[in-house]
Amino acid sequence: MAPKMKKYDQVEPGGMDSSKVSVAKATVTIGDTQMPLVGQLIASIVLLIALVVGLNEWDKSGEWFKQKNWGYGIAAAVTAMCFSILGIFLSFNSKWNDMPVEFTSSIMKNTASVGSLNNIFLFVWWIIAAGILTFDGPFVLTSNGYFACWAGCILSTIGLGYSINTLQESVTSLGSLLGLGVASVVVILALFGSFSAFLTESIYSMVVACLTLLAVSGVWYAERIEFKINYYFEVPMFSVLSFLWILLACLVTFSGPFESTGNGYFASWGGAIMSTVLAVSSLKRKEDDSQDSEDPSYEEEGNIESPDDEPNFSID
Repeated sequence: MAPKMKKYDQVEPGGMDSSKVSVAKATVTIGDTQMPLVGQLIASIVLLIALVVGLNEWDKSGEWFKQKNWGYGIAAAVTAMCFSILGIFLSFNSKWNDMPVEFTSSIMKNTASVGSLNNIFLFVWWIIAAGILTFDGPFVLTSNGYFACWAGCILSTIGLGYSINTLQESVTSLGSLLGLGVASVVVILALFGSFSAFLTESIYSMVVACLTLLAVSGVWYAERIEFKINYYFEVPMFSVLSFLWILLACLVTFSGPFESTGNGYFASWGGAIMSTVLAVSSLKRKEDDSQDSEDPSYEEEGNIESPDDEPNFSID
């Protein structure tokens, strides 16, 4: 009588013991290089869906019409999708991704890789697309398409070669001054087309934004040439700008033209926050320097003589 086989001793069909069979699984790891490209691919898909879903709108007269810049939006989304897929494919093939492309023209005399050129194209493409689709339409207000456009811009910036940590360090080093300048530019761009309906608010906002750009440019240039601005000028300047921006944000978001969330809405409150942060930080620096200068224990390094270095005037 043949011995009875235990369940775990049974052999799979084909004569191989299943406990000794190792199955090799193919794994694909998405690293720092692929993450921005995958994110841009997702953003372009979301943008395309937002445009297709909102293809037609029903107006009061009962006529169907396409959204503003609908055709361009479709082309922008599809193009970004294709080049994102191309970038992902190149990132997994270092031979093609690092293939050098030489420029010998009088404008560009340098060498770049195929992958870097693809990332540069995506960056420029997303900036243009976000500018048109969120300032001119159809995603002037916050929606899936709105956030998809700006997500594509941010991810394409990271894709230029900056890691997330490096990007955070760069933004932190520039501080709120950069944020205030960007807010001023966005407010100026968002104001175009609203002068007729909100003349007073638009003129005030335009003047404040332009004055802010002049102030930010001056402070930035002073820091670049290592010229220290006097606190008696810096503190009042940022304090006045903070007051003007808070008034601007309240005026344009409660009265108009930025009552609904959009580029102008976020830029207005962002400028108010950034200018307030700059005013508080400049005042704090002034107080810290005043305390250091009034501290009696504060002495310049190297001015204290040690007892051993005292001259000996004794006469033998």
